Amino acid sequence: GVKIGSSVLVVRGGDVIPEIVKAVDTPDCVPFVPSTHCPSCGSELVDYRCVNLASCPAQKGGRVWSALSKHGLDVKGVGWGTVRMYLLNHPEASTAGLLGMILKDKKAVVKAPLSKVIFAASIPRVGTTTASALATKFGSIPALLQASADELRTVDGIDTSADVIAGSLQGEHGDVLRW
Repeated sequence: GVKIGSSVLVVRGGDVIPEIVKAVDTPDCVPFVPSTHCPSCGSELVDYRCVNLASCPAQKGGRVWSALSKHGLDVKGVGWGTVRMYLLNHPEASTAGLLGMILKDKKAVVKAPLSKVIFAASIPRVGTTTASALATKFGSIPALLQASADELRTVDGIDTSADVIAGSLQGEHGDVLRW
């Protein structure tokens, strides 16, 4: 396998994803040992992922950044540096709180379609396609927030994710939509 310090030959694999076709080790190569704890918050990793969704700075920052991106609310003039500054100055703020502070301070006017607002909530297992399907099915944020897992299952492509999505809408992800 590939080690730290290996030289690799990379080719295009499939549409975009690069593929390592050859690795050459030198005497000073060392095996890669994956982290067991999140480098941002120190929580134990499960399947290489931080499970501290509510208070991990990297998780919150990623959700805020995603919400502000062109796939979300498409807020111009707010970069990762701005998000990081708010995280450092307001470490206890929720994702919804951080997002609200940034939008208020930047005097951002959000005129996004419902599907982009749903995407901006960073609901687990909801990408742009599922966000569009949810917007079409429920038509409003209040209707989506009241949807049961059984109602969510009626949306194309959600079936096995319905319980996760319904649970997320009752927590911090729903708070982002309520703001």
